[in-house]
Amino acid sequence: MDRTYTLVQLLLRDGEQGFSRNKNFEAYQEPHVRRAVKIFRFLRSVRHDLLRVGDGVTLEGVRERHDGALELRLTFDDGVSRRMSVLGALEWELLLEDERLVNVLGGLLAQLEEGDRAEFGAGASL
Repeated sequence: MDRTYTLVQLLLRDGEQGFSRNKNFEAYQEPHVRRAVKIFRFLRSVRHDLLRVGDGVTLEGVRERHDGALELRLTFDDGVSRRMSVLGALEWELLLEDERLVNVLGGLLAQLEEGDRAEFGAGASL
């Protein structure tokens, strides 16, 4: 894992505590740090929405794309909002380090009938 994703992993685990832009101004000048923070914010948002599944958010599907990335489709109970996120394999692995998220997704997969599981794709394995 390159240092960008190592930093993302630390940020996902520990949050942004102790890594403020003001205190770490010089670090934020590094391109890999700026990229890591951008990836972290994206994954934090996806994780937040996935943890809300069943409470105002519906997971419509997960499918593996031809390039190996996973495509997540979410709808929100407001009837207007939808989210489609594309995650690379490494980003998916980082999300699955969150035990709460694994439990939520595992519960959803357990509720699906066999035919519906195929629609969610083999890439959704936990």
